[in-house]
Amino acid sequence: MTKIKEQESEYAQAITCVEDMPAVASDIVSKYCDVNSVDESDIYPSIWNDIITELYIKLFRPCNRLLKTDSNMYNQYDVDKVLYIYNNIYKRLCNKHCQEISQKGFIDMSGIDKQTLYNWKAPSSSSFDLQEKIMEDNEESLFSLMKDRRNSPLKILPKLNKVHGWSMPGARDRADTKQALTAADLPQLGKQLQDIAQIEAKPQDIVVDSVKTECT
Repeated sequence: MTKIKEQESEYAQAITCVEDMPAVASDIVSKYCDVNSVDESDIYPSIWNDIITELYIKLFRPCNRLLKTDSNMYNQYDVDKVLYIYNNIYKRLCNKHCQEISQKGFIDMSGIDKQTLYNWKAPSSSSFDLQEKIMEDNEESLFSLMKDRRNSPLKILPKLNKVHGWSMPGARDRADTKQALTAADLPQLGKQLQDIAQIEAKPQDIVVDSVKTECT
């Protein structure tokens, strides 16, 4: 069976460390949108998935060695370098383009397998759990998307309920917001509460301007 030769990245030779990657990643996204006539300020989620693949093919696959430890002993990833690309590339690109932050998205972009994340329960000197941070950032990104008036909360709230337990009492008393949803955050909420009841199997409480309403 003939092995398919991987196309050499045009960026690989210009990158010598992970600190070189953020500017290149941003350039890859902009060029993808330009070539494919995509409005960079309004990227559909399915197109974003393809951009994530483009980042892997053109940046992270050819530069995978830069994410490893300097000694490259046992071919191990350097957790601090991985945290750098997560915080400074993946997370910032998702926030800039109003996309959901997710574990799968980061894995697809970086090429790091899921089991590696699971094994990092006590990583590096910072004792930092990357998987836990991704889940926290996922919740925050979904919360921001739900407040975005361009989106329907009905498309996002069910996932917050399923993944982060927002339908459970007290689950929305989040330390990072300490703020109830307002009528301005959820446009036409009165009508949409009826739709939420049809989507969600369990009753849930919605807080609107400090008034608690039960959807059944």
